[in-house]
Amino acid sequence: MVKIGFKNLSLSLLCFFNVASQAFSVPVKTLLFDVFGTCVEIKSSLIHQGNRWSQAHQIPVDWDLLVEDWIVNHQRTIERIRLKKSPWMTVDQIHEKALGKLLERYTLVKVQWSAATIVEISRFWHRLEPWNDVNEGLDRLHSKFVLGTLSNANEELLKELASWGQLPWDLIFSGAQVKHYKPDLEVYKFAEDNLGFLPQEIMLVASHEYDLQAALKRGWKTAFIMRFDESLLSRKQFFTKKSQYDYVAKSFTDLAEQLGL
Repeated sequence: MVKIGFKNLSLSLLCFFNVASQAFSVPVKTLLFDVFGTCVEIKSSLIHQGNRWSQAHQIPVDWDLLVEDWIVNHQRTIERIRLKKSPWMTVDQIHEKALGKLLERYTLVKVQWSAATIVEISRFWHRLEPWNDVNEGLDRLHSKFVLGTLSNANEELLKELASWGQLPWDLIFSGAQVKHYKPDLEVYKFAEDNLGFLPQEIMLVASHEYDLQAALKRGWKTAFIMRFDESLLSRKQFFTKKSQYDYVAKSFTDLAEQLGL
């Protein structure tokens, strides 16, 4: 179930937090998760959906190359927005804006792409598949902790990903809510302020070291998930600062085991 209850946490949630904090030696009350790459596969999910779409519509597209460029554009546009070199856009808007030119470049026959079709294809990002360990791992973690997102993705995208992948979020925090993108510290502070917890009572679970490093600057606990074939981070960046993290896990189920679940 997905809720957006960060403004007024209910008494029942607060009680749930207290139970969770008493069950562990570390005073963690909630786990917040990066989503893209940490919870869901990106590249393979987009390519698979693209190939199915081409087969259904009989329009050949080089989806492997298109998706690679699409992901690079995602990264570069977010960085330009962070540096105030581009106007604010949501992640959905970033994906949609880039897609028209990418389809023109990588479609193998001449096609006049309609605005409606571009929107349809851009929503492939709403149906990214969870990694194989995610659903079981989240279920186990959810038995003791309240779970939420801390993602750059806008709320509509996060809700539909949760519905599609059966991700059991209790809370949704998005960079779009403060018009900042991670690793801007405003994103982490927003979640922290609305939860009303001490920094050390929050743990970020992520496969991106830049994300975890920002959480450390706020004083949060951190769990590094190793996604070696994760498409938004090169392998050479793994383990550069692993000793700084509270947990290093190869999967969500591994993290659950380390937390005694």
